[in-house]
Parts: sequence; structure tokens; C-alpha cells
Amino acid sequence: MVDKPFVTKVITSAVIIKDSKALILKRGKDEFPFPGLWEIPGGKKELGEDWETSLKREIKEETGLAVRAIMVINVFSYLIETEDDIRDATEINFLVKVTGGELKISKEHEEFAWVKEDELDSFNVSVSTKKAIKEGFAFIQKEGWTL
Repeated sequence: MVDKPFVTKVITSAVIIKDSKALILKRGKDEFPFPGLWEIPGGKKELGEDWETSLKREIKEETGLAVRAIMVINVFSYLIETEDDIRDATEINFLVKVTGGELKISKEHEEFAWVKEDELDSFNVSVSTKKAIKEGFAFIQKEGWTL
């Protein structure tokens, strides 16, 4: 057994689809964890913060966009070991609708892209994030929605 404390983290993230394309952001090369990985916008829920406040705050901080949650689209967990601790993270991915703002990415990210579903394999996106994005596309298509 590892002699390090465990820290639990909850991450709220957004699948943002517009004009049949999903928004992904490339993590900075100095970002920990997962430098250079393409991801959907989101981040850690703060102590005492409810999921909706966390989601709206994180998306605003990372993209400049205001959003409204439509539904939970995917949930996954992962462990990250650092020098000091082991982080047990649960990420909740929401399908969202953009309600305002102008796209401007945070300093945590190097670039952004709007990608079609069939373009996802051209980007370094985790399997879990790719699954969330594909589930977002599938739901929109099934319901006949335009976001």
C-alpha cells in the first residue's frame, strides 16, 4: 500500500456543440496533469460549490462562454499520483447550450478547435473524453436538436 494521502476531486466539464462541431481545448505544455492533451472545458468543483455553479464558473473561466446545462452525458474516474498525494478524480461531463459570451481561452490552454465527430481521431483526446463528445453528438442527432 502506498503511504500517501488520498485526495478526492470532482470535475465538471462541458460538451459544447455548435454547427455540428464540438469545442476542444489543448492543454498547455506546462499544465499538470496531461500536458498537451486536447480536452473539453471544465475544472475542479470548489469546496461547498454546487455542480451547476462549478460548471458555469469553470466554462466561463476557460472559454469566456456562458452556458446552461442540458443533461449529464458521461461520468468517468481516474487516479493521478503526485509526489505528495494520490488524487481520485471523478469527472462529470454535461451537454450544454451556450447562452452568451465570446470565445476566449484561458492561459491553461494553448489553442482551441471546433471539430466534427469524424475528426476526433486526428487529435490527442483521451478515450473517456472522446466517448463523452460522441455521446453528445449522438444525443443531439437522436433528438434532432441544433445547438
